[in-house]
Amino acid sequence: MTDSATGQNLQEVEGLWFPADLVILQAGTRIFRVFTTILKEKSPIFADMFAIPQPSDPDVEKIDGVPLVKMHDDPGELESFLKAIFDSEYLFYASSTTEFDTIIGVLRLAHKYDVSFLHRRALQHLSTYYCTSLEHYRQGVSESYTMGSTLDAHLKTIQISVEVGSLWLLPDAYYSLLGFGLEEMLNAKSWRCLGEYERSVSLRPFSHKIQSLPTSALISVLSMWKDNDLTCSAWARCNQVRLATIQDYDWDAEVCELLDAFGSYIWCELEDSGMCGTCLAEAKAEHERKLETFWRELPSVFEFWPSELVRPGENARCRSGVATGVYRSAFLYWRI
Repeated sequence: MTDSATGQNLQEVEGLWFPADLVILQAGTRIFRVFTTILKEKSPIFADMFAIPQPSDPDVEKIDGVPLVKMHDDPGELESFLKAIFDSEYLFYASSTTEFDTIIGVLRLAHKYDVSFLHRRALQHLSTYYCTSLEHYRQGVSESYTMGSTLDAHLKTIQISVEVGSLWLLPDAYYSLLGFGLEEMLNAKSWRCLGEYERSVSLRPFSHKIQSLPTSALISVLSMWKDNDLTCSAWARCNQVRLATIQDYDWDAEVCELLDAFGSYIWCELEDSGMCGTCLAEAKAEHERKLETFWRELPSVFEFWPSELVRPGENARCRSGVATGVYRSAFLYWRI
């Protein structure tokens, strides 16, 4: 206590009385002077690191009398990570000014240094964009951060999801690659950062799209057969409308994919062309069934490794050998 506080019977509050211990972290050409106490409170990795006895004082490199620790992390990622630790509002609110690379950097280092609250917060941001339910997909994603190069963002999401074990993000991330050309993806900078197994999985959306669309997935949505329970008074006319719609539809395999194939306009077109209400309702119901089935089976489209599923909390290694840690299966999370 200072002399001015003597005799005032002041009580130090445990957990809110921090020693004036500082350290300077260096990554590349950037340096950060921060409180070691807070780092140790938030990260057991930092707590262990600072618990190691330091060399004798003359051997410790210092700047302005503060010990210097060299970090082997990306300077930009470390900056975002430290800001998220020391600024309670940084990365807290969804904001259009939050860069996608900031989310990725914080998630990577929060995983590396075991900062659980930042790990959850970064995943919450990613989960506003990558859907794990058909309802979420229909509502549309929340642009809570700047995606930047969207193709690179999807590829980086695949990479980081494998790295940190957030595999429930993978189906939608892989599925999002359908919106890009194969050549564009192979020339993307982030493509080269993927492991061999992740690259092979990334190619599967293209072969699946070519093989199944539009021949089976979409045409079957409008496939209707006369049924005794289908009370249609003008089956021949309704069938004619259906066939004309299939014939006139733009089946361009480069842009056509199941979840976004039919906008509301197609139902208006069928109705305006003379399809009865009964047949129109059945067509919509069949379309809904196809969407639900496709979404539920989306992980299997990419042949995710069902034989390697483990329960949350268990450790496992992906086939690529890239990531270790908590393995939470895309199947388990996708079907909740």
